[in-house]
Parts: sequence; C-alpha cells; structure tokens
Amino acid sequence: MATTTTTATPIVELWLTVDDDGAQFALSIPISKCWQLALRPLKWIRFLGFAIYGSEGYLSTSDAGPPIPDYNHRILAPRYYFISNRKL
Repeated sequence: MATTTTTATPIVELWLTVDDDGAQFALSIPISKCWQLALRPLKWIRFLGFAIYGSEGYLSTSDAGPPIPDYNHRILAPRYYFISNRKL
C-alpha cells in the first residue's frame, strides 16, 4: 500500500480593517501564485486591498499597526492587513 504525504501550501491572507471593531478576512492566496502573478507581490497585495476596499491605503502586519517599511521585499508574514485612511 502506497502512502502519500501532502504538505500544506504556504498561503498569505489579506484582511481589511473596515472600522474600529477590527479586521475582516478578504482573501487568501498561495504564496507561489503571488510570485507567478507579480514581480513585487507585496505591492500587488496592496493593490488588491485597494481594489476590494475602494480607497488607497497601506499594508501592515497587525490590524492597527504601522505600514510595512518596504513593498519590494518578499512576503514574510502569513497575514497582512490593508488599512485605509478613509473609513467606510
């Protein structure tokens, strides 16, 4: 009997900070797909946040945190939060 081992595909999650109650889950993408679809995945994920939210903003690694310092680096966190200056 053959056994197969499956390994979990690493994913990155995008959460939207909508109001003062916290963040809402928006989407998850396999990290390998991020690199297939974009040369700068963090910039692309920020664009997805803009497209879903409808307003410019920034990515953070926490729901009320500061912006990540550089969008040219590789994906380091399993979860990013899109935070807009304009609240809906």
